[in-house]
Order: sequence, then structure tokens, then C-alpha cells
Amino acid sequence: MIYTESNLPVHTKASWPNFLQYFIRKQSFGTLRILAQEGRLDRLGIRLNSWRVFLGLFAEVGNEHTWSDSLRVSRERYNALKKSFEITDPLLGNNKLTRIRADVVRDMNRTFQNHSFFTQVKVKEEIVSVLSIWATTNELGYLQGMSEIASVIYLQVFSEIYNEKDNALKWFNSEEWVEADTFEIFNRLFEVGLQNMYIREVKARPKHAFMGLFQEFNLGYSQEDINSNPVIKVCHDVYEVYLPLIDRGLFEYLRENNIESHLFLL
Repeated sequence: MIYTESNLPVHTKASWPNFLQYFIRKQSFGTLRILAQEGRLDRLGIRLNSWRVFLGLFAEVGNEHTWSDSLRVSRERYNALKKSFEITDPLLGNNKLTRIRADVVRDMNRTFQNHSFFTQVKVKEEIVSVLSIWATTNELGYLQGMSEIASVIYLQVFSEIYNEKDNALKWFNSEEWVEADTFEIFNRLFEVGLQNMYIREVKARPKHAFMGLFQEFNLGYSQEDINSNPVIKVCHDVYEVYLPLIDRGLFEYLRENNIESHLFLL
């Protein structure tokens, strides 16, 4: 999907009462999946931390202390990674990171530029760092379209920054760690299978993601069910499997009008 300013995800300010209810006290914790399926997470101000649960970054059986430890480790890991790529010698200006960074900057200069948020220098710089470091350390490298994915994640992480009270949510939704948290979510998305959108030959099934959001469908991609491009397989799964569960009316409308999945998903 191509995002524009008018259809970027809706964001709601982070909510301490809802975080307290769903994550600290774990009241109706299982309903987070239902809310996600119905597209109602954005109204609660807990979407960022729900993503962390769905992606397995936070163990569902964990608590604020184990989640806090996980965050600390991931943030320190990103900081160390970023420092290891700092260029202090100008003679190293043609290294791999520099070349990748040039490609990312070129893409970021045309990504969501009709949205004022993404024209800010600091925002661009941090997203460029996330993508450049990830692509330098990942065999997939940087490919077109990744800038849109990282930008949407960054916007969500940024939109739920919480500075109102000195409580647990201030650490989980920290302004200081927006860049590192974006990196962690972006990296995890690719670990659980998004990389298959970018490669022609899938070497392994993706890790099971979303912690039961679609638990009855542990869909993986094998060479047998991918004829030419894994993107076609992904479009098929979204249309034939997920859409009927999430929005049956839309699915039936598209089916009745013979609108094929690749016409609106590619």
C-alpha cells in the first residue's frame, strides 16, 4: 500500500490508564488481539507496546520488569551497533555503510514528503540511521520500500512518547529511545517473515509472529507454493486468509466485483 498524508495510520497519545490496565494489571490482556483485528488499538494509546507483544519482543507471560530488561538490552545493543559504525577517518568514506546511507538518504528525500512530520531534519536523520545500520548488518541489504516501513514504525513510536509522569510508561515509551525502538521493531518484522517480500527464493519458513493474532494459521512459504515471486503468495494470504477474518464485508465485495488481490495490494 502506498501511504499518503491522508491515509497514514491514525495515532493516539499514549495512555497510562490503559497501559496500567492491559500491561501492568493484565486485565483482559487477551483482548488485545481482538482489538488489533478490529482496528481499535489506535484509540487506546497502547499500540506500540501491543506491537511488542504481537512480535514476541515482550513475552506475553512476562511482566513490567522482564519487559523493561528486554528493552534495556535491545536499546544498548543498538547504541553499541551505532557507535561501531561511527566514521572517524575521512579515508573510510567509501565504506559499505556510506554507500548504503547514500541510497537511504535518496529514498527518504521522497518518502512521505507531503507529511510535515517527515520533512523534519532530526526525523529524517534518525530513520536514515536505522535503515543504514540495519542494511549494513543484514545480508538482504537496503531495498526500495524499506523507507516507508521504517517511517511508519518511527511515526508510531514517536506519537506515543510519554513524558507526563515518572512511571513505567515513561521508560517503555521513552523520547530518548525512539530511534533504537524503531530499529528493534523494524528488525523483528523482517525476522518473522517480512524479508520474504524482498527475496526471490525463500530459504526458510518465517518465524511465527504476532503471538497468536492469527494463531490458527502458522503460514510459511515453501518453494512449492511460490512460482515466481513471494509477493504474489503474500497477496494471496492477505486476501484469502486474513481479510475474511478481519473484514468479511470487504472481502465479499471484492470477490463479487472480481477485484484480484494484486490490484490493490501491490
